Amino acid sequence: MQPRHLLSLIPALAVRLAIASSSVTQLSSGVTAIDIIGDGSPAIAVFSHRENFNAHSFDLLTLYWIYRPSDGTTPIWQLIPLVTKDGRPEEDSVLRGGGADCVLQDFRIIKRQNGPAQLILAKRDFGKTFVDPGLVTFHFFELQDNKQGIPGRPKYYYEESQVLRTKRSYCDVGDAFQKELNVGAYAQ
Repeated sequence: MQPRHLLSLIPALAVRLAIASSSVTQLSSGVTAIDIIGDGSPAIAVFSHRENFNAHSFDLLTLYWIYRPSDGTTPIWQLIPLVTKDGRPEEDSVLRGGGADCVLQDFRIIKRQNGPAQLILAKRDFGKTFVDPGLVTFHFFELQDNKQGIPGRPKYYYEESQVLRTKRSYCDVGDAFQKELNVGAYAQ
């Protein structure tokens, strides 16, 4: 193996090692209590289905945490959006979808032993059809705490920190999660 090819493996290897000491947050349809912030603060994942009555129905994940004002007033559920590096508008939810045979976009919430949960979004290139294998791009998001109160940003938000692209093609991004990152499914 050429040295330059070895260097291209380092980011993916580092990601696999970091995830190895973590676990995938298990989700089911509806509301799941989770520790996104990493300090035991109440947070929820709302996982819902959008039926299309065809092979292209999809699921949505939306994340929230509860803000408890110091003055003792009523707690307020706050949305945790995603912010990408490429300047696209922030996303309020994450999509899981594709066709009957292959999932083209999916996510995993990675619970770490110490600190906030990481969010990984996988998107497969679309071929001529839904079943044509394509390269998968993993987008890694880290939870940010807007302690400074920067206008336009909420208290907590996920910011894209890294992007990795597979060398192999996949039909289903779930297979790419398993084979590339050694990350299993979030539902039993």
